[in-house]
Amino acid sequence: MAHAPFVRDHNRLLMLLVLMWGAGCGDNQPDDTDVHCLRTWGLRDTATDLCWQDPPEARNLDWQQATAYCDELTAGAATDWRLPDIDELVSLLRGCDDGVIQSSGTASSCAMVPAECAVVDTCVDHVSCGECEYYQGPALDGCYWMSGLTGACTNVYWSASTDGGNGVNPWFANFGNGGVGGHGPPSSVFLVRCVRGGVR
Repeated sequence: MAHAPFVRDHNRLLMLLVLMWGAGCGDNQPDDTDVHCLRTWGLRDTATDLCWQDPPEARNLDWQQATAYCDELTAGAATDWRLPDIDELVSLLRGCDDGVIQSSGTASSCAMVPAECAVVDTCVDHVSCGECEYYQGPALDGCYWMSGLTGACTNVYWSASTDGGNGVNPWFANFGNGGVGGHGPPSSVFLVRCVRGGVR
């Protein structure tokens, strides 16, 4: 009985440490509301609150394969992964703004309005989405995405969005040069990085 106060205080201390650890998550880290976006499975973008698969799938896939891959992915005990839409994919761009390399790794101001587009060339603001020099971005290997992400940027990444003009050719982002495009036929083989969270 003499040890009871010590046990209670010890348990309170342990609970306090657990709470402090959960509250101490920093930028691009999960918080206690998303325990599945752990560094071993994904990386959380605090600007958008999206959880990105990390590392991404290493294989190049066609668009249907990429969509199916994300829909069927289970990682970090989460099963709600999906192929990102073009706005979500563009939100990952860092260090290339208006065709100018930004060493600070600032977010791109690239503007997309896929829902209202009639033809592919009007979907993207070509001024704000200007391409930068290849492999000069702020992340590992010069990729133009947020620091902390891993994976290859030697090919473009698929999005779930299709060109509003024909509804066939999907949009993609090139993290090797910060560019965005939408002329790729679905049979092309590109890279894929799945996403969780947000409202589609």
